[in-house]
Amino acid sequence: MSGASQSRRRILTVIALLIVLVGAFIILRPRLWVKNKTAEVTVDGRLSDGVKLFHGSDDRLLFYLRAEPTRAYYFSAHTGVLECDAREFASLKILVFSPHVQPQCARAAPTAEIEAQSLQYKNSGHTIILSWQPAPR
Repeated sequence: MSGASQSRRRILTVIALLIVLVGAFIILRPRLWVKNKTAEVTVDGRLSDGVKLFHGSDDRLLFYLRAEPTRAYYFSAHTGVLECDAREFASLKILVFSPHVQPQCARAAPTAEIEAQSLQYKNSGHTIILSWQPAPR
């Protein structure tokens, strides 16, 4: 009896742990971004590596331009490019976490063109092209 009771307890513990992990994933997934180290930015035709790019779920992008360290830029197909206060996000070395599913930010560019590995938009009279390499497979 004792062996069967311990076995049931282990099974229930594993099930409870799986439920907690799935719940955490559902809550964190839209709030988490992973760094892409291959990003480059072109501003008015001048190429620079002065960008930190992070990929989120559902093809969302979050990036920081070195020229504007107090700002973060958020892109999704639904919102376009939004300009945010960098304090809206908790930035770690290779991850960024947001307390909100969709950041509360001002619109930086009403239209943006997204392709497989690039994003192009205009902001304050400047043409900005953000590009990156695909993840290795």
